[in-house]
Amino acid sequence: MFSVISNMYSPYSCVVGHLVSGAWNCIIQPIFLDKAISGSEKFNLTTFEDKELDGFLEAEEIRTDIKLISGPGYVSTGCNLLSFIPAQIMTLQIEDKEADRFVMKHELSHIKNNDQVFMHLIGLTTCVAIAILSTRLTSKKIISFPLTLIIPSIAQILYMRYREAKADDFAISQATDEELKGAFRFFSATNNATQDHKFALDISHPSILSRLEKVNKVLEAKGISYSPDDTQEDFDKWSHMCDKIVEGQEEGSAIKNLQRLFSKLKERLRKKD
Repeated sequence: MFSVISNMYSPYSCVVGHLVSGAWNCIIQPIFLDKAISGSEKFNLTTFEDKELDGFLEAEEIRTDIKLISGPGYVSTGCNLLSFIPAQIMTLQIEDKEADRFVMKHELSHIKNNDQVFMHLIGLTTCVAIAILSTRLTSKKIISFPLTLIIPSIAQILYMRYREAKADDFAISQATDEELKGAFRFFSATNNATQDHKFALDISHPSILSRLEKVNKVLEAKGISYSPDDTQEDFDKWSHMCDKIVEGQEEGSAIKNLQRLFSKLKERLRKKD
């Protein structure tokens, strides 16, 4: 019994954990999402009503078979590298088309640059290196196990913070002036929702305020002084977005997402019967 427990806390058990996590996030989850979402809730990105994205995908050499899924927030799965694995972008149903296009370009950057795959590769290689190094330096699993658990996770977080910032840069470089204003409204609304409702911030992303400031600096460099309350239309877009973000945060827990996916999968299987 002691040997079984001891093996569970072996540093190499963390390596297995990273392999399983990578397989789930990069392969199994996208396939599961593709099967679980009913046909009426997914459609090819090239049929999205904003036709400007068709040429954008081709120009940036991004795969065009990406599915759009309505959900509690913006999340992308899949990548260019593993083209045989389905790719999806979960989108928040907001009325602000300019903000939506900006965030879509941000998510498309993740798919284009294979960020999800590289994040897990970094975690895995760091874990293997720490496991080998720690077991050679000490035979005490109470020391080596936490090292292989914590250090790779830190490496992944640092990488994702870097990639999130680069995805923002990509979206900014590809954005029109109106899309930049939409980005300002989106980050401002997110900041407002976070402050008012005390939602936990994602440590894998740069702070909302820093992202808002980055967009504002680009607008100022273009000679544009902007605030969401400049016009009633923009204020209405911002206000609606605040409500949708709060709603998405409240409904977007991991447990609720899994429950939602399993219920949809059951419904689809029931229809087949």
